[in-house]
Amino acid sequence: MKNAHTLAAIFALEAWGVLGHAQSPAPAFEVASIRPNKIGGEGRRPRFPFSPPGSDGTIKASPGTLSMRDVTLNACIGWAYRVQESQVSGPEWLGADHFDVIAKTAAPVPESQLRVMLQALLADRFKVALHRESKTVAGYALVVGKNGPKVRASEGEGESELQGGKLRMEGHRYSMQGLAELLSMSLRTYVADMTGLEGRYNFSIDISPFLSIDTPVLRSEETVVMASVFERALEQQLGLKLEGRKIPVEVLVIDRAEKPSEN
Repeated sequence: MKNAHTLAAIFALEAWGVLGHAQSPAPAFEVASIRPNKIGGEGRRPRFPFSPPGSDGTIKASPGTLSMRDVTLNACIGWAYRVQESQVSGPEWLGADHFDVIAKTAAPVPESQLRVMLQALLADRFKVALHRESKTVAGYALVVGKNGPKVRASEGEGESELQGGKLRMEGHRYSMQGLAELLSMSLRTYVADMTGLEGRYNFSIDISPFLSIDTPVLRSEETVVMASVFERALEQQLGLKLEGRKIPVEVLVIDRAEKPSEN
């Protein structure tokens, strides 16, 4: 009997440990502020191909702070779940309304933890609920050109860094997946890394030599025109190519989202 009671106690403790672990709270920011951005459509600066991440705004992450200014909820969701904005499907206002999100942690944490914390913040303040679906979309594949890649392998350690803007960008310590994500933001369509290149690289892209006076560099609807510009720049400068393809991707379908009260 004693052994039976002992076993029962052990099972109870194990069950409590499992339940306790399952119910442990998700990591959260110590403080967070979300406010509608007041700039408005007419006052918002023009968007160039190499504008910083965040749909016309900026996203900056440091070990203790996440600063997102003039960003859409689509951009927030994309950053939180590390997917391209074209992989987020939901109401139109998710890509139209702009917000400023400033959040701080109690102690320094890596970027991967900031993304998890942002997921919790979006669920709490925007009431975001979503599910995942597999779909086939029209997009581009980033592949190696016929003469081989010209990107330089990165020898340094540390986070990826991006410099430049408008018509030129210089990346340090970027994976090819990271480059595909940058191209996706510039073209506003899905770009898949199919180069097969592992590791991280340094690169520089300048599209200005491939533009004419009539090239609509500021109009997001001209994806096909801009893709042809990028195709030439990538092949000549990086030894890479963009190929139009139908690509199976995972899409985040937004089941629910609400505009938060200003705070």
